[in-house]
Amino acid sequence: MADSRKRCDEDKANFSKEAPGRNNPGARFREEIVGYSSSRWYSSSSESEIDYLTKAKTLAAHDLPLDVTKTEVASRVKILTNYEDREKKFIKDKYSVIEFNSEHDKKEALKLNGNKIRDKYIHVRQMVNKRRIVCVNGFNSQWDVKYIKAEIRKSFKESVLGIFIPTNPVTGGHLGFGYVSLELCDSSSESDSGSEKESSGERESSGERDSSGERDSGSERDSGSESELWYPITIGGIKIDVRSCSLRKRYEAELEDILEVKQDEDILEVKKDQDEMKVLLPISSDLHKTTIDPYDWELESPGIIPPPCTQAGNDCWAHALSRGYNTSVQRFNLARNHLTHKDFLDGVDYAHQVSGQGIDRLKNAAPYLDSIGCDMVIHHRPRGGEMHNFEEYEDFIQNLLREAGPLMVSLENTPGFADFNGVGIYRPSSSDIHQLTFEKFPVHCLLLTAYGIKDGIEYWRLQDSNGKEFGEGGFIMIERHKCLIKSVVQLKIRRDP
Repeated sequence: MADSRKRCDEDKANFSKEAPGRNNPGARFREEIVGYSSSRWYSSSSESEIDYLTKAKTLAAHDLPLDVTKTEVASRVKILTNYEDREKKFIKDKYSVIEFNSEHDKKEALKLNGNKIRDKYIHVRQMVNKRRIVCVNGFNSQWDVKYIKAEIRKSFKESVLGIFIPTNPVTGGHLGFGYVSLELCDSSSESDSGSEKESSGERESSGERDSSGERDSGSERDSGSESELWYPITIGGIKIDVRSCSLRKRYEAELEDILEVKQDEDILEVKKDQDEMKVLLPISSDLHKTTIDPYDWELESPGIIPPPCTQAGNDCWAHALSRGYNTSVQRFNLARNHLTHKDFLDGVDYAHQVSGQGIDRLKNAAPYLDSIGCDMVIHHRPRGGEMHNFEEYEDFIQNLLREAGPLMVSLENTPGFADFNGVGIYRPSSSDIHQLTFEKFPVHCLLLTAYGIKDGIEYWRLQDSNGKEFGEGGFIMIERHKCLIKSVVQLKIRRDP
């Protein structure tokens, strides 16, 4: 997934000034001696929320003590102007709606997320308004963009605020999908599950989508957190799928067409910088070799891979980290106790898990790992460049797997991967790969154990956390050379804790 996000200051302090690039492919960043460091690969973490989808100057604070008072909240959030208590039905959870004088004050209050009021961690998040962005997918390659936009406006009628149809910069043709910004009417926002709608494309129901563990690293949460189901629309007699999505912030301009109105020098400079980052992930025509030397840790070191497990909720990151740690202990014959996923759930500061959607950023497990004598290095997929940049990353993962042992990796939970039943090799569609450039997807964590070739297709083999009945005894295979691995976690266990 390409990304325009600037590296955060803390990461900059950990890196060498010699950055990798097309003219310097061998350069690597230094590893920070203690705790967390990043590798040569640019971060593909996602950005913060698109502001116009959230309520201005308003936040919600969840998981408050049931008898909390306004005075107690105000003592922590000193810049609030209005405060309203609410209690969720059927759930013993109190939350408050807090209003602020300015957007700056609101952003400052977001920093309270994960702080405590009395003995309870509170979850502070954005609140959604009636605007949504949906992905529409399935366009005929022969349709032109003007026709597609006109048909979309007919389908969604007056609720359309903006339309963005990505195109291939090489061919000029569209990619088969697009993004629509909508203003929901009251009847749509209160629709009953399963009820039929006269207008195609209206929201069908609200509910939790199957989530995956780590939140897209760096996001501010999907502000409101409701995943909505939508009816498909029809264009030219073809059914077009419609789903909720989280568009990356740098594409907000295309969706709103704000650059057509504001063409001052500063905005044009920003647009130029963003355009340099808007590089489609490459789709190779055929990089699969006819023969390779496969490698499988189950065969190389029988017993090193733990039995299959089943995650409970959004704790795949804890399962993958504990398994990566334990296989490293065994791989290097270290005198260490094995850790369970519960050790990670209890050891990692709960402030980073308070959303209930997994760990907020994977690197926030580093302090716990450091406390038990282990350094954590996260190797991220390149965020742009030619195909050879991504192939270097694949080679790097392959070599690291052989040297370090089984590795924790993260994959984005695209629609195609979410529908994968574990049988055979997961081969992503072109749309799935291209959408990684434009959207933020939930992240799923697994244990990489092997690579090989089957029926002419090279694959990675991974242990999932969906039980032994899923896939092949709890393992799945995904196609190589398709930019599917978002990040790789290398755990360096110190011999002397």
